[in-house]
Amino acid sequence: MPAYKITSIQFDTDGEVVTELFDRAIGEIFIVDDEEELVDEVSDHFGFCVHSINYEQVPSVEVTVYGMFGGETNTTYKRFEVPILGKKTNLAIVRAVKSELGWSGIRCQKTDYSESIRLEPVGILQCADIEWW
Repeated sequence: MPAYKITSIQFDTDGEVVTELFDRAIGEIFIVDDEEELVDEVSDHFGFCVHSINYEQVPSVEVTVYGMFGGETNTTYKRFEVPILGKKTNLAIVRAVKSELGWSGIRCQKTDYSESIRLEPVGILQCADIEWW
């Protein structure tokens, strides 16, 4: 699922609440399937109907976490996307994924392929494949 960052927005309401919502909404990131779901998600999140919205797609990487048995991947545990907001270096990508997985303080063996990276944390019987395109 792609990630979208709100650049400008208008709600169908009036009063001071709208001004506060404008400040809070700019820069928010939503991960949804398509643009129609983005409008629904923003409306649900802020509690007001969206009159108009501008957004940009944020680059993201796809992460697949596998369970391991005997040093080999066994089963797919979960699959999700992580938006990359800062630098697009391999180190920044690995740090964002480790943070999302809760592996920030855990040492990982990293195998770098041309289009993907595999992380194997020490002491955990899981691995994560990070792919981008």
